[in-house]
Amino acid sequence: MAGFWGIALGVALDQSGLAKNAIAPIPFASLHPLLLIVGASVLCLLMANFMSHTATANLLLPLVVALGASMQGLLPYGGEVVLILAVTFVASLGMSLPISTPPNALAYASGHVETKQMAKIGVILGVVGLLVTYAMLYLLHQISFF
Repeated sequence: MAGFWGIALGVALDQSGLAKNAIAPIPFASLHPLLLIVGASVLCLLMANFMSHTATANLLLPLVVALGASMQGLLPYGGEVVLILAVTFVASLGMSLPISTPPNALAYASGHVETKQMAKIGVILGVVGLLVTYAMLYLLHQISFF
């Protein structure tokens, strides 16, 4: 049921125009496009550790789509597709806390795994996952996939 509310929130952000209005006052065009891609994906990773991955993606993607559509500087790197794919893939990397995914909650509830252990491994997996995501997006752009 939580996924439903995340999807509803994402649709509401998009359909109401709130996503575009939230992005407009911030001068993102002055930032380097790669910094924007890294910043959006790191923000997504942090959020995915503290809330549902589905809700994180549904909350951030309308904002990222509005941002990507307004940024001409992203064109040499694959356009808004790169930004959208980076956030989409990274939304699944939040594994540092028991609350981030149901399997983490089950592992924690078993009593065999402590939050400290989950945080240590989750941070490592998150950083490695970010690097793999960036490498994959770079390779896809090099073969003209987008």
